[in-house]
Amino acid sequence: MTLLEVKDLSVVYQTRKGFITALNNISFELNRGNTLGLVGESGCGKSTLGMALMRLLPGNASIIKGNLFFENQDLLKLTDDEIRQIRWKKISMIFQAAMNALNPVHRVADQIMEAITTHNSSLLRESAIKQTEKLFDLVNIPKRRMTEYPHQYSGGMKQRAVIAMALACRPSLIIADEPTTALDVILQSQILESIKLFQKKLNLAILFISHDIAVVADICHDICVMYAGELIEYGAKEKVLGAPVHPYTKTLISSYLTLIRDLRPLKPVQDSTTSHISNPDLCCFLNYCPNSEKICRNQKPVWVELAPDHRVFCLLANKIYNG
Repeated sequence: MTLLEVKDLSVVYQTRKGFITALNNISFELNRGNTLGLVGESGCGKSTLGMALMRLLPGNASIIKGNLFFENQDLLKLTDDEIRQIRWKKISMIFQAAMNALNPVHRVADQIMEAITTHNSSLLRESAIKQTEKLFDLVNIPKRRMTEYPHQYSGGMKQRAVIAMALACRPSLIIADEPTTALDVILQSQILESIKLFQKKLNLAILFISHDIAVVADICHDICVMYAGELIEYGAKEKVLGAPVHPYTKTLISSYLTLIRDLRPLKPVQDSTTSHISNPDLCCFLNYCPNSEKICRNQKPVWVELAPDHRVFCLLANKIYNG
């Protein structure tokens, strides 16, 4: 069952040099209980997408087109008061650099309890404390640390506390923007396992934003690959990561170092995140694509469905796939 449907979402930022497109015609669906991974290099628009879904874009950003359907309700048509009733209760977010998101002058447990009591004002403090204790157990923080302040936590503990806060109201959707960045591999594994168990228990949907292909491959059901403000490949993780078609997806996956493959020189894509600004109607990867042909310089890319669970935004998708 579809929980979230994004249709043709476009976002621009106003700068001193004019408007810059951050998201261009983004469309995807996320079902209840599923995890959708959003991968791509820094600056491609992943965090902007997350903030747009939460209606928390900065003042110089504007949504110029599109719809955000959550539980069949368009979030873009809601008033500020209406969206506040949904934010955190039904949709929560683990922000990028989450360790800096905690208020330094309030105890950590009080900040988590505030998220709980804001959406349930009739809840007794004792019940809120018990819920907070369970959340601390979930993210592996000792209960004796509940009364401490953020500066008394390590970076990893702050990260886990913010993850606990995102789970506090048992939302239907969590937008996780690099949620395990500050954690070592052992804690990262523990947190991911906890999220997966919590997801299964509550039929929780997760939009998982990450640079780490290994993490995305472990936790996600489907993958969206993003480049220069556009989605360029979308489908089941087995198809997107196991048999990539778009040239950028192949480049992205080949940049991931692994112990089971021989070392080889990496081939960086120079100045890639700005390539779409001068030619917004052409392929965003045109200037760097090793497979480009004359048609790519004269026609706008289209979505090509290679399978029911695998689509590629490329005019040459069938040729690359079959060749």
